Amino acid sequence: MIARAVVLTTNICSELELKAHVPFAWRFFTNKKRLIKYYKSALKTLLTSRKDELKFYAHQKSFSHMTLSVAFWHYDLHCNVWSKEGMDFERHPNCSPNPFIILSDFEVGNSNISRLRDIFEGWEVLGSLDESDDDDKTEFFINLAHEALAVAIQSRTIKPLFLEIFAENSNIDDALFNERVRVRDEEGHVDINFLDLIQQRS
Repeated sequence: MIARAVVLTTNICSELELKAHVPFAWRFFTNKKRLIKYYKSALKTLLTSRKDELKFYAHQKSFSHMTLSVAFWHYDLHCNVWSKEGMDFERHPNCSPNPFIILSDFEVGNSNISRLRDIFEGWEVLGSLDESDDDDKTEFFINLAHEALAVAIQSRTIKPLFLEIFAENSNIDDALFNERVRVRDEEGHVDINFLDLIQQRS
């Protein structure tokens, strides 16, 4: 993969020679359309693989919402299921609600997930080469990661998978989708539901 090629290049080229490749690498790894495509493919794998377990939690009266967060510094995506305040879930025998799904658990045999993790790895490499302020770089990647994830979730191929999970819960309807599914930065650098953000822009 290109990310690993960039890492390998650091071992055989001078820093000056490596920097000549950075403009192309930035364009490749920060291409939002490519990132959305990889998210869609990965989300389809995650949601279909754990559909029954998600329904188990989503259909309980205690279900409040689920969050999806991108921990790109670990090359990972986390999905957690949350209960209402003061209420507890009946626990599924095989799946804890928090963390419920971790992207890396599904990498073996899924090239779509490997490609997404390669993108995150590429960000780490690019960040180490960029001399701009670390906080600015972190915020840039947080926004890029979560905005693209929100767009993928709202797409015609992925949103119906979520709605199918919620279909038998009478407390949930399409109008409340952004309350039941939230895309957030789990580290709290950016305090917003990115699904609300992209809806405001549309």
